[in-house]
Amino acid sequence: MRWAPGSRALPGAVQIGVCAEELREELPQLCLHFMHVHLGGKRPFGPAGRSLTERLLLLSDRFLGARAVGIRAEPVPSAYRAFYHQVGLDPELVPTPLELAVRERLLAGRFASEGLLSDALLVALLETGVPIFALDRDTLFGSLRLRLARASEPLGSEAEASPLSGGEIVVADGRFALALIFSAPAPAHRVKPKSSSVTLYALQVHGVPCPTVEEAMSICRSGLLERG
Repeated sequence: MRWAPGSRALPGAVQIGVCAEELREELPQLCLHFMHVHLGGKRPFGPAGRSLTERLLLLSDRFLGARAVGIRAEPVPSAYRAFYHQVGLDPELVPTPLELAVRERLLAGRFASEGLLSDALLVALLETGVPIFALDRDTLFGSLRLRLARASEPLGSEAEASPLSGGEIVVADGRFALALIFSAPAPAHRVKPKSSSVTLYALQVHGVPCPTVEEAMSICRSGLLERG
């Protein structure tokens, strides 16, 4: 199901964030997807469920040898690499989330479980190639959106937040810039050990089908909510 920007939606429904006009003109296929997930008493950094950890172990066997080396040439990872170049990021210096995860797997020998939220995000990334990020929902005001940062505006709501140069593409709510694209959110808006509800978001870029992004969101949500 698709939702209009800023619409009210049931928990677990994928919504589409507003994209600022200047971004729509330059990057017409850029789209922000987001979803609210109530954790139902689970701790985001507590242990992941059995099926999630087992899935992570199975995925460790799928990212070996030629697959690991050639991952960047697959359609979805290739689309994110192309977008990096388009916005001035060098994926050789700043690896895409999938390439970074695969690199760490080769060094560690496997994908290690790091807790409920981390495992759910990682499984969704490995299954689809789409990077998903998480925010503490209780720190947000209004719907998420994509826009260009204003010169000297803070990244996040903290009084000591670092100022942005201006012109960077940011994920924002109705008050603050929350995160640079493909980077961790500002500290005030990151998921915390006692967070009861999270907001997942992902960027759809040229060459990545909408159903693939929605599948990634669904995989992540299911991992967060699985029992046992």
